Amino acid sequence: MRLFNVSFLLSVSCAVAPTPAPSAPAAGVPEPLRLVFVDDFNPPRPPRPEPPPPPEPRWDAALGGLSGLYYDAADGLLYAVSDDTKYFGTRLYTFALELTETELRVLPRAVVSLEEPVPSGALLQLDAESLTSVPGGSFWIGTENNDERATQRWPRILRIERDGRVSGSLPLPEAFLPEPEGVPTRGTRTNLAFEGLALSPSGVWLAAITETALRQDGPPADLEHGTTARLLRWDLRNSSPPAQFTYPIEPAPRPADGSSPGTVLNGASELLSLDDERLLVLERAYVAPAGAHGRNTVRIFEVSLPASSAAGTTSSS
Repeated sequence: MRLFNVSFLLSVSCAVAPTPAPSAPAAGVPEPLRLVFVDDFNPPRPPRPEPPPPPEPRWDAALGGLSGLYYDAADGLLYAVSDDTKYFGTRLYTFALELTETELRVLPRAVVSLEEPVPSGALLQLDAESLTSVPGGSFWIGTENNDERATQRWPRILRIERDGRVSGSLPLPEAFLPEPEGVPTRGTRTNLAFEGLALSPSGVWLAAITETALRQDGPPADLEHGTTARLLRWDLRNSSPPAQFTYPIEPAPRPADGSSPGTVLNGASELLSLDDERLLVLERAYVAPAGAHGRNTVRIFEVSLPASSAAGTTSSS
């Protein structure tokens, strides 16, 4: 399958000083949205206490592990999926929002457990990472894979109803799927699959991006080199295979003090669709000294995809 290159349009980083405020817009012209760095919230962490005894395995007993978020403007509610399945099954949460001039409150309202079409009696344990809507009221979720867990050998794009029932899935190209057995040599890496998922406002295009390169596409990003993730885009008006695009991941930022870090990560963590051609991609880097906590750097890029994937070109403006 042909791969297309994604073109960059904009980069905004919270790891740099704020840019000067632009001049006032002309009368009658709305002021453009700006992202401004406020502060680096990275306080020292206290010593980790002894872990409490494992709770009873009730899927509705805890709020945590929120990974994918989707705001539904039609009903004014925020939805989230949890990837915390150590003691509980995969969960879909509903939150109400209260916004004033000085405060944004997020209020838990409901939680449901995700269930396979034919319930097995066991809790469904997926590494759910991303969430977006489906026209008509259900959701798409993207998951990661885990080489060590037979039930999570492959990443998935699943359709979820609001009662938590899994009602369908999208087939993935073979290149994204590790081999059924043995040490994988292809496909998404463990815990580095579909971190980003977005539906276009028109409801036509569904896009999903891997956090980093597939195994066969090269190593993940480091301080010296970036890498190439892959982005899939489905035309939901038909059942044709998704178009594939390459997306260049930036190298991870070097520590300001010049030290050699022990942990270096950078990858695509989220998608947001602006229209049928433009997406925002959030890259999140984490660089830490050996045995210590590090810093996160967040960058937002706007990318342009061709209106028709068959054209084989990208556009930018």
